Parts: sequence; structure tokens; C-alpha cells
Amino acid sequence: MSGKSILTLLVMASILGLVLFAGPTPAADLYVNGTTGNNSWDGRAPAWDGTHGPKETIQAGIDAASNGDTVTVADGIYTGAGNRDLDFSNGLPAGQTRAITLKSESGADNTIIDCENSGRGFYFHSGET
Repeated sequence: MSGKSILTLLVMASILGLVLFAGPTPAADLYVNGTTGNNSWDGRAPAWDGTHGPKETIQAGIDAASNGDTVTVADGIYTGAGNRDLDFSNGLPAGQTRAITLKSESGADNTIIDCENSGRGFYFHSGET
């Protein structure tokens, strides 16, 4: 084998190794803040840092999440559209759901979903666990 052929094989093996061992995307932390958030932001920071910032509604945080992600909701009382009837399969093909963790920043006493006598807090209908 010529030196050029060996070099070509080594380069191809390196590329194949990168493809095979790239692995899944690591889990991300996403944030929701009903007071300072904006649903047009990516949710990748608890406060706006000039590039990333929290979502405004809990549903927007859920929708931005991928499997394995954690969505942390800041302290506050969450009301209105986007903060009730929360659906972990929103926007996904039928029968699919997101395997994510949704948690409050400081516990249930400090983060409240107020449905205002309309709807429910969560809508589980696609086999969520």
C-alpha cells in the first residue's frame, strides 16, 4: 500500500470514529421566570445574559426541552395561558412525550400554578411517568 493510501485510510477511520463516538447530546438545564422571562428567549439561562434568558411560561419551558433536560421554574405564582393544562407531549407526534424533569426553584411553597378555576395544572394523556 502506498503512503497516500494509508493516509487516506487513517483519515477515513478518524472521521468514522468521530461519527460513531459522538454520542447523544448532553442534558441541558432550562429556566422559566414568569416575571423576567420572555418566550422568544431560549431558556438556557436563569436571567437574561445578553445571549440567553429564561422562558416566561412553563409550557414554553417544557416545549423547549428535550429528553433528559431539566426545566427549573423560578419562584412565583403562574397563571394564564401557558401556565395551566401543561402538556409534556405538546408539539410532538401522537403518542410521544418528553422524558424531562420539571421542578420548582425553591419548592412547592414558593412556586404555584394557579389555574384560576379554568383547566388543570397538568394534562397527562400520552403515557407520561
